[in-house]
Amino acid sequence: MDAKWCKQDKHNQFDCLIDFNDWLDGEEDLAEAKRAELSLDQFSYPSKALFAGDKNAYHGVLAEYRIQQMQKALSHTWLTDTCGDLHWYQKNQSRLIQLLDLIAKKEVVPFIGAGLSVNGGFPTWKTHLKAQGRTAGLNGAEVDELIDQGNYEEVIHQIEQQDYLETFEQELFDSFIHVNNVPESIMLLGVLFSDTLITTNYDCLLEHTYQTEFKCDVEVIDNREPNKKPDQKKISVIKLHGDIHSPQSCIMGKNQYDAAYGVGDIDLSLPLPKLLEFHFTTNSLLFLGCSLNNDRTVETFKKIKKQARADAKTLPIHYSIEQAPETEAEISVRNNELLKMGVAPIWFQPEQFDTIVDILKYAQHEMNYREAMTPPKKEEMTI
Repeated sequence: MDAKWCKQDKHNQFDCLIDFNDWLDGEEDLAEAKRAELSLDQFSYPSKALFAGDKNAYHGVLAEYRIQQMQKALSHTWLTDTCGDLHWYQKNQSRLIQLLDLIAKKEVVPFIGAGLSVNGGFPTWKTHLKAQGRTAGLNGAEVDELIDQGNYEEVIHQIEQQDYLETFEQELFDSFIHVNNVPESIMLLGVLFSDTLITTNYDCLLEHTYQTEFKCDVEVIDNREPNKKPDQKKISVIKLHGDIHSPQSCIMGKNQYDAAYGVGDIDLSLPLPKLLEFHFTTNSLLFLGCSLNNDRTVETFKKIKKQARADAKTLPIHYSIEQAPETEAEISVRNNELLKMGVAPIWFQPEQFDTIVDILKYAQHEMNYREAMTPPKKEEMTI
């Protein structure tokens, strides 16, 4: 009876908006100023007092809060200072709203790169390869040059040529088997997405988080059987390049990439490109912690996009949360590169990687807001 009454009276809205309520009740300067403006300081729970006493005022402050949070998440100040006006911020805003609409309809599949594993205690792939090169006795300067060029496959190929493959596999296992902590970005993925995730990472951070933090059943699908039919009752974590529990099966060096993707050109008939083609043509992918430079997955997406354009086939729009270049001219060039691949970037200020958390947190808050604003169903109105 009480739950139905609350739904009818819209008191359920208050419970859905816990992030805003905590902010209004908290210690930020803007929140304190707003409480003083509305004479709310006398109340133990100002947000609850405002909601109960003046819903119009409550929703007015909420609207201001949502704008502030969006501007923070979308690097409003940096983009407008760097570019001189709202041009790129407004593109960010439009793309984020598009993405939120798709998340609400459960039509987004996250595509997770190494950048999101760093805060889980794992090394970056660059750092790991430098350490591996040292263990194998390679020339450090030459390894650095190859890594700076993005030629990771060649570093691994040279390690294999030194007959250090088994050592490489063991060091890979040592570096990526243990989850030290679950970063906030991965926790937010667990809140926002409950179906399929794709990753190029070997570590077990995603499945660990869903299993331990959200008590979900998880199925790992890796490169050994990439087109296995997923269990609809479980979270699917697709590990494109292998699972750390089987390091000998991980795709690492040039020969393995050639076998998985094709020699010279991407072969879309192979199992791994075929899997990527399915998701690239079926879902909107959200790239997080990915460099989206010239690696095999990017080459695959480019070929799929080119083929779809030749066939006049419409593809879903994909999105990336992307570190912006330093200048507007560079942003323009990079924006064009990504859109040619079918990926719409949402920019954040250079080096401010915590902004990824801000964007995901804003997405979570907006999902809560949409739930709060959804009219009750007819049967919920009955008392």
